[in-house]
Amino acid sequence: MKITGICFTRSGMELGRRMHAFFSEQGAGRSGAERTGAGCTGEAGDGSENSASVPSAEPIRDTWFCKGKLFREQPPADFALVEESMQEWTGKHFDDSDAMIFIGAAGICVRAIAPYVKDKKTDPAVLVFDEKGTFGISLLSGHIGGANALTDRLCRYLGSIPVVTTATDVNHKFAVDQYAAEHGLAIESMSLAKAVAAALVEGKTIPFSADTEIVRQGPVPGGLRILPYEVTPEHEGRGDVSVSERSAEAAAGSEEADLFEQKEPLGIHVSPFTDHSPYQETLRLIPRCITLGIGCRRDTPVEKIEALVDRVLTEHHIHPEAVCAAATIDLKKNEPGLLEFCRRRNLPLTVYSAEELKAVEGAFSASPFVSGITGVDNVCERSAVKKSGGTLIVNKTKGDSSTCAAALEDWRIKL
Repeated sequence: MKITGICFTRSGMELGRRMHAFFSEQGAGRSGAERTGAGCTGEAGDGSENSASVPSAEPIRDTWFCKGKLFREQPPADFALVEESMQEWTGKHFDDSDAMIFIGAAGICVRAIAPYVKDKKTDPAVLVFDEKGTFGISLLSGHIGGANALTDRLCRYLGSIPVVTTATDVNHKFAVDQYAAEHGLAIESMSLAKAVAAALVEGKTIPFSADTEIVRQGPVPGGLRILPYEVTPEHEGRGDVSVSERSAEAAAGSEEADLFEQKEPLGIHVSPFTDHSPYQETLRLIPRCITLGIGCRRDTPVEKIEALVDRVLTEHHIHPEAVCAAATIDLKKNEPGLLEFCRRRNLPLTVYSAEELKAVEGAFSASPFVSGITGVDNVCERSAVKKSGGTLIVNKTKGDSSTCAAALEDWRIKL
């Protein structure tokens, strides 16, 4: 996690040094890994690489700056001097930081960040502390960016009073965007996330379900009702019919209309599949729990690999955000098209030897031709299962010069 801080007075500088001491006490200091996206873990919310907020074990690299005439006359050794305007300085660091800490007046911070604020899914956490450290304000990206959590941790350490204004926190209700960030889940619809938050603040109860076991870790969060997920026989293997595919009006007068009316109006469902919609309006949270196994001929263009993968995901109702990794045989570790595909999709590529793939247990689509070329009867299915440690859910699918399979790991949800 990369934190960028700035101060404007000597008192603010001393407060910044105390914050750096806090980060150092966490075992991170000014070196460490950047914040990463969610990955394949086998259990949603397990492992620092799955978290988009601020878990205590996440490595932190904090860099500090100072601005003002006083510092030009006596430049400090541990703070970089800012000569440009605040807006110019903020523009350099806004997109490159996971969190920004301003030690000074809130107005300075607001004017500095105003041109760069985009949306809550991409904005960094922004915190403001007064120079004496009396108050710590979570100003921007409180949930997804982790500003609320970071403010709370710093205020506990500094003895400051935390100022958190997000409605769900003020009303002690479940915050779906914060939960998703903490557990490495993608939010399919921000508009539905806002609708859920509004309903919770208004005192309504929202059902929460998942395609897998929900591991309870304490009391049910405020405003939620935990429901078991059941796939009806006619939908087994593919999930419910998505409400987005047809409206209640279109189904009026049919059996589907009756089923639609029986669904609860709004709920949260955790699933890697796009057609699992147990509510009239389903806010889907997507775990990264699916591995793609990919095989290809030499010099297969990236466009052909992308076309096959997109077809597989669409035909099998797999959400693209659910894919967390790609795997193949080591013969393809330097294949340009495959490497470019992984780069474009931000997927790690794991390669295995023919012997490792042959040792994977299961029933796979055998090909004498593939065996003659690679030394193993199937690359895509075996590599997907090997990497995920789970179950093959999409058998080998052939494209133009490439093959693709998908495996689902045994994932759980903590609540």
